[in-house]
Amino acid sequence: MLLAYHTTSSCHVQGLLCPREEEEDMDIIVVDEETCELVVDGTEGEIWVSSPSNCSGYLGYPSLTREIFQARLRNKVSRCFVRTGDRGIIKGEERFLYVTGRCSDVIKLPNNQEIHPHFIETAAQNSCQKFLRGGCLAAFEMSSTIVLVAEIQRHEKDVKVLKQICEWAKKAVLKEEKVEIGLMVLVESGSVPKTTSGKIQRGAAKDILIRGKMSVVMEMQFEDNNARFLPSYEAIGKANKEIRCQGGNRTSTVAGDI
Repeated sequence: MLLAYHTTSSCHVQGLLCPREEEEDMDIIVVDEETCELVVDGTEGEIWVSSPSNCSGYLGYPSLTREIFQARLRNKVSRCFVRTGDRGIIKGEERFLYVTGRCSDVIKLPNNQEIHPHFIETAAQNSCQKFLRGGCLAAFEMSSTIVLVAEIQRHEKDVKVLKQICEWAKKAVLKEEKVEIGLMVLVESGSVPKTTSGKIQRGAAKDILIRGKMSVVMEMQFEDNNARFLPSYEAIGKANKEIRCQGGNRTSTVAGDI
């Protein structure tokens, strides 16, 4: 197993693991998912795979089958590929494949930059392992703001401690990843949704947050303006209010205070 470090101009990538080389009769390419054109080696894109083991498609869904299982490169006569929905990089003379994350999870940043949410989650969790549950954080974009939902280890009720956790996480993410968290939401254990295999469901977490159905312990919003209390958690969910992420002063609400 190889370990590589790589950063592209379009997406922040570091500490990647490459499990194996592509097998014989398997064609793996990395493609710009918007233009369906090949990217140069070393640039991140969507992983497409053509292999004898590819299935033929979704039963009863011809349109989706053509889109996912019969993908072709733009303006080129080529074999059909399966669009994996995974992001990756092909790198080095031996052309190893490095899987970097999911296309649907990528967070858009200013100046055409992007970041994978697991980098944000890891930096935040490492900043306060005593208080945050590992593998139980979900970062996503909402109204041009980076939102981080994190499960706390125990039933901490001290407002000062809860605020400190949020501050530590924000500072760690800014230091390690050079991005700002706009809203930090501390939730009870078991609140962050996962698949049956234990993968974080970031889209589901965002939906639950918007609908006001998450067991919130505390919220902290970071902004440049003067500090003010956030609306109640339920109001944020119902209104799907726009949250700005500009760093600076903090505003916080502990569940039940309003």
